[in-house]
Amino acid sequence: MSEKRDKFFGAFNKFSSGSVYLRNNELKEIKNFLNSRDNILHIHGRPGTGKTLCVKHVLANKRHIFYNAYSDALKIFKIKSNHTTKIFVIDEFDIFEEQYKDEVKKILKNIQLKNKKLITISNYLGNSENNLIFKPYTPQEIEQIIMLKLKKEVKEEILQPVQVKLLSKKCTDGDLRKAFDMLLDEIENRNNENTLSEDNIHKKIIKNILFKTQRKNISEMYNEYLIKCNEIKIKAYERNDFISLCDIL
Repeated sequence: MSEKRDKFFGAFNKFSSGSVYLRNNELKEIKNFLNSRDNILHIHGRPGTGKTLCVKHVLANKRHIFYNAYSDALKIFKIKSNHTTKIFVIDEFDIFEEQYKDEVKKILKNIQLKNKKLITISNYLGNSENNLIFKPYTPQEIEQIIMLKLKKEVKEEILQPVQVKLLSKKCTDGDLRKAFDMLLDEIENRNNENTLSEDNIHKKIIKNILFKTQRKNISEMYNEYLIKCNEIKIKAYERNDFISLCDIL
């Protein structure tokens, strides 16, 4: 169990630089930029949409310097005096630009004059040209990514598909990192084997209720479900999770 758990936590750690899923178009655009005559690419998107992961994935085998505006602000100023590196990345660029507007103009001009490449990564869309926008993940995409990571990286069925679907439906803001955090919290705070068997019990209870009631009244169905759970001493799902499970089964 320890080895399985370590693989799971390694795959879903939000700081992991693992495989990239469902971002083929964005990866292609970044590669096209590197092969183009353009000097600057501005990447925008909400937190947890895979911006930084995609950039690092494309640049994994290329010589470059990666800056984070929070921790490397003073180092970014050295871009103008760097005569050897051809590719630069500034993460959290909107933070840096807000604090050092005049310096940003000088850096952008220097990048163009010296025919270098700069990729900026921001949460918010500015007024710049040559933008690549990362859209938030849909709950369906989050579900698909989690299932792919379980299959290809963990290679163990730690979670059942129905559990993944329920969790993914809660991720309405499209933040994949939040989804991973929720996933890790769920695994951390429970006994996997007991929970898996309980999940099967929940599904059987709900299937029986659906068959008997023909889905007529959701409130009555949920009340009956609560009674059954209380009778056999298991913790009931929240109402929203119950409804989601009814839709799935």
